[in-house]
Amino acid sequence: MIMMSCCAVLPPSAAQDGGALIPLRATQRDVDRLAPGVLAETAEFFVDEAGLVMVGIRSTADGLTTSIEGPGGEILNEETIESYGGKYGTFEGADEPDSFLIMPASQPGFHYFYVFPSLGVGQYTVHFEATGLTEDEAVITEVITDSQVAANLVATESILTQGSAAVLVAFLFEGATPLTNATVSVAVKPPNSDEFQLALLDDGVGADDAIGDGLYSGMFTVTELGTYVALAEITGVNGSGTPFTRTAAAEVLVVEQGATFTTTPPSFTDTPEDDNDNGLYERVVITSEVEVVTAGTYGLTIVLKTTSGERILGHGTADLAVGTQSIDAAVEADVFRAIGEDGPYTITMAELVFVSAEGAVPSDLFEESMQGMQPMPQTLSYLISQFERPPILLTGNTSDIAVDTDQDGDFDVLSIAIEMDVLNAGDYEYTALLVDSCAGEIEFVVGQQFFTGGPEDLVFDFDGSLIGPRGIDGPYAVQDLLIFGTGGSLVESYVAVTQAYTADEFDSFLPPADCNENGVPDLCDIFDYTSLDCNLDGIPDECQLEDNDCNTNGIPDDCDIADGTSQDVNGNGIPDECELPAVCLGDSNCDETISWGDIDYLAASMNDNVIGWYTMFLPGAPACPFENNDVNEDGTVDWRDIDPLVTLMNTTCP
Repeated sequence: MIMMSCCAVLPPSAAQDGGALIPLRATQRDVDRLAPGVLAETAEFFVDEAGLVMVGIRSTADGLTTSIEGPGGEILNEETIESYGGKYGTFEGADEPDSFLIMPASQPGFHYFYVFPSLGVGQYTVHFEATGLTEDEAVITEVITDSQVAANLVATESILTQGSAAVLVAFLFEGATPLTNATVSVAVKPPNSDEFQLALLDDGVGADDAIGDGLYSGMFTVTELGTYVALAEITGVNGSGTPFTRTAAAEVLVVEQGATFTTTPPSFTDTPEDDNDNGLYERVVITSEVEVVTAGTYGLTIVLKTTSGERILGHGTADLAVGTQSIDAAVEADVFRAIGEDGPYTITMAELVFVSAEGAVPSDLFEESMQGMQPMPQTLSYLISQFERPPILLTGNTSDIAVDTDQDGDFDVLSIAIEMDVLNAGDYEYTALLVDSCAGEIEFVVGQQFFTGGPEDLVFDFDGSLIGPRGIDGPYAVQDLLIFGTGGSLVESYVAVTQAYTADEFDSFLPPADCNENGVPDLCDIFDYTSLDCNLDGIPDECQLEDNDCNTNGIPDDCDIADGTSQDVNGNGIPDECELPAVCLGDSNCDETISWGDIDYLAASMNDNVIGWYTMFLPGAPACPFENNDVNEDGTVDWRDIDPLVTLMNTTCP
């Protein structure tokens, strides 16, 4: 079935964090029933402003006679639909379970489709009639348009445990503009009891997150195991004053609560673990007791919050038997170090899930909003310095200074200090690279240093006489740092950036090359992709075209040859297309005469075998076009070229 969506928006904050985009559709739906005594029925739809209308009719009965009456009395059926610029089709759907959430085209039954340009705003009446019915038959009619007024219905949690609150949210927009003052009525059908009505409101109260944002929300408690089906009818007036109706559906699966936290709020204990007994913690393990009803694999997710509000996630799984059990969630040391804040940390959320073959099913949840004004549980007061760390750390503190050692007014040394925190004293070797602001390599240094342990500077003295001649201003950067020794190692791609020195402050300064005279050094043009450098020689391609672009394609000839754009069979550095004479049909051996001597060469070129043809001329290939072999000029060299070749025998090339 054709999908026509006007827009997509993110779920509200009440929905699951990180939810996917919600597609909005201009959809209406009607359900009817035919019976032995009622063979004909109609479904009426009011269509607002739209460019395209699609009507889908699905029935358990085969052979329906269908038609559509437009707002101006137009009659669309199988015979007339094309005269209105539309299409009609019918097929039998796959044998799949029914669901309001599946488009009718994916459902079992017999399908009839109309797609046509809108006939204008107004009432559209869908007629359908059956013959010879012996039992009741259902008919579902759905109308989808490309109207800017579009909607959808979602459950913020698609799987819930028995006794939880289900939140439904209806999205209603005209283009990107929220539509307010609509009426959203939802019929909710529990698995085993009667349908009930639920009103969704956009009033910022209760389940609704904000007033007037086009998101209408409502909440109800799920008490039965199984699938709840919700069908929303949304009515209102669009921006131009035209009334509209939209329908949308959602489902909620309710499962048994397999395990629960033993207390409310849950009790937590946190334990630091030091795997190698070096006094530093590899992780913190947070443990909670749970009461298990259904044995199996469970997962625990813990959210910690720092003083500044940063969130830290911990995870863990365990196979739990029935009864009172404990389950752990661990947070690794590198997570704490990445956040960089000391504890204590507040436990703001704990979620327990049951891991089944069908995926993770919610089991119990504790979050900050459930605690009200009561204080939230906290961990011990850990210090970042207590957590395990790499043997060498960059502290982030760097400094630089340029030095004029010979007092001639030009800097001879650029000294850059990088502070590190070294865990183990010892001798270390290092390498690093100094690059300019256009990522050009200035100097690669190698050295060694003894570190006593703790914070200490690694100082690089770069040669100023290598900076000046490049002519490219700073700032300059230290990259690709490698430190290694018996006490550990460190590899870091980006280490330090200096002040904005200018190249003319350094010894041996030379103005940078600027072959295209655009005021930017050539190397920077290449780095910024302002210019291309196909042969990687540091010179922009546009500066190398004189006498080096015979085919005038704006690319140096050697690059054309290197990348296969041009052939250079004789290896003289000139693209073959620049050396070839005019095409001479039949001159397969390129001797400027069509004769019996061309037969073998033509045979070698059969099936467009360029390489096979070239090998006939070894050790040197001919300076002539391969098109000579396509004597009948049909674009392919084959046996059909032999007769035309014979016809041209004993002639010469012009």
